[in-house]
Amino acid sequence: MKIIGNAINIPKAPFIPGSFTYTGDYEWKDRARMTLGLRTSGTLRFTRDFTADVFMVGGGGGGGSAPRVLPGSGGGAGGETRTFQFEFKKDTDYPVTIGEGGMENQNGTATALGGKTAAGGEAGMQGSVTNGVPACGDGGSGGSGGGGGMLSGRVNQPGGENGGDGGSGPDIPATEHEAYGMGGYGQVFETTGFREETEMLYGGGGGGGNSFAEGYQPSYPILLTQNPGGKGGGGAGALNVREHEKFAESGTDGTGGGGGGGAFQLAGAKGGSGVVLIRAR
Repeated sequence: MKIIGNAINIPKAPFIPGSFTYTGDYEWKDRARMTLGLRTSGTLRFTRDFTADVFMVGGGGGGGSAPRVLPGSGGGAGGETRTFQFEFKKDTDYPVTIGEGGMENQNGTATALGGKTAAGGEAGMQGSVTNGVPACGDGGSGGSGGGGGMLSGRVNQPGGENGGDGGSGPDIPATEHEAYGMGGYGQVFETTGFREETEMLYGGGGGGGNSFAEGYQPSYPILLTQNPGGKGGGGAGALNVREHEKFAESGTDGTGGGGGGGAFQLAGAKGGSGVVLIRAR
């Protein structure tokens, strides 16, 4: 049977072998939807024009760290996220910068492509003692806020997730045995890939560090668990409560998660690196 009509020109897919080059490391995040993930900095080049959705997240902030003082330090914030459409032109070089996660007490760095940037998350603040009065470090602000640090804590102060703030403790006056840092601020809007509910979370905040004043006998139950990092790659905060010690956890690379905050004698952790996702339309 002969079919009469105009031929349909199906354009060459932008991500098949030979259709693009990238000098950094990349991976397929979703082959069915043609989603390419760029994991390290490099130069991107395509052999055809096409329109794409782009999602990026900056590097996560490092956890606050002051291991010589008792009060806990704040968790690092997740990197900020950004979603936009972009027109790629064939045979054009596009420099890509993937944000690095911050070391302890250091901010994450920005992710950039095509003149667009996603800022790195702020580092958590250090715990301190001034004239005998302890002050726990606040969580960093960014994509999702870091959890505040704790001393002899009553409640968990986890890292924020999906653009939310980090956890804060009860609003009580600081004493020589008990203090709380404030959670850092999140970006408010969601941190899912491409801002779609079906995609995974990025930019989770790090949990606050948790220390305990030796010899203190509180009237409340003692927390013996780490403050968890927020979903989206945030690392748990360090724990130094009586005989329980656990190191702070780093943010997950490729998610922009914040590093966990430090505690007494335990350092804060590194934030996770960022990523760029490119999805053909």
